[in-house]
Amino acid sequence: MIPKFKNMIFILIIFTLIFTFNEIELNAYGNNWIEVEASNDGRQIWNSLSLKKNIDNTLIVESIFIPNFKGEIDELAYTMQINCKNKKFKDIKVNGIVNTSSDWLSANGDKLIDNLITSVCSYSN
Repeated sequence: MIPKFKNMIFILIIFTLIFTFNEIELNAYGNNWIEVEASNDGRQIWNSLSLKKNIDNTLIVESIFIPNFKGEIDELAYTMQINCKNKKFKDIKVNGIVNTSSDWLSANGDKLIDNLITSVCSYSN
């Protein structure tokens, strides 16, 4: 019985550390970053202080995508323009590089983008 108890304590400690490090990672960005519901692909956060409303009622916001599977890319920084009425977006900048051929896109089943659009649009109202 004691070995099972030790295993349970070990597992509890591991889960606690995992959740603690995820929270520390998000807090490293600052309190103004809002995380949307994660997906199998990763996590998405956006900066509430970066939110700007354009004359045409579209929104501009800075966002960071943190993939679940780290490889060559640890995260991608986006500046996005969002049309809340049509639930569409444009990537204006990706990692600081201006995207000159950006077209309006729908989330097209991408849960993170859909959650980001919903979160930003709700926050702006």
